[in-house]
Amino acid sequence: MIYKTAKVIASLLIKHNYLVDDDRDLFEYGFFLVLSQLIYSSICLILGLFLGCILECIIFYIAFNLLRKYSGGFHASTELRCFIISTLSIFCSVVFISKMNFFVSDIGFSILLFITSMVIVVFSPLDTKEKPLSKDERKKYRKYSLIVLGIMLIVCIVGFCYVKVLAYPILTAIILESIFLLLGKLKKIYLINRSKSLTTQ
Repeated sequence: MIYKTAKVIASLLIKHNYLVDDDRDLFEYGFFLVLSQLIYSSICLILGLFLGCILECIIFYIAFNLLRKYSGGFHASTELRCFIISTLSIFCSVVFISKMNFFVSDIGFSILLFITSMVIVVFSPLDTKEKPLSKDERKKYRKYSLIVLGIMLIVCIVGFCYVKVLAYPILTAIILESIFLLLGKLKKIYLINRSKSLTTQ
């Protein structure tokens, strides 16, 4: 759906000589990324508007995308699955943010922050079949992911003491990224085991 739209946009611009046909694949992918961000950010903001937490949604979306960019994690095998999973993840995250002050205690906040941060530290960066990383890329992405996580932890802890509008969305971003890392790791293990079983048959 999104990729088809990106292809149409690229084709129209190439047809009218605004873009070069030799770089069609690059432009299609670029438009796909832009459209995806527009759609998912719009979904996040609309949900935030309904639940009365627009600022928190903006903070969450930025924080999660920064972590996701360098830490990696689970990727769906099809665009439709990706859209469904991403939309459900955003929906659950926004609801979690809006209700967090009702059911997450100070101790619960600390435990969630520690456990999910450790997951990111242990598994980041996690490449996938869809987005493999070279050895040098792994070193670079791990460094950046830990820097981003460290900054978020500082902001999250300080925010929890003084400005919880910062703490709740950042914690939610860390939780969601840790879930995607765990799912990505499980998927990677499953694919490796399946490959081994097929080669031994």
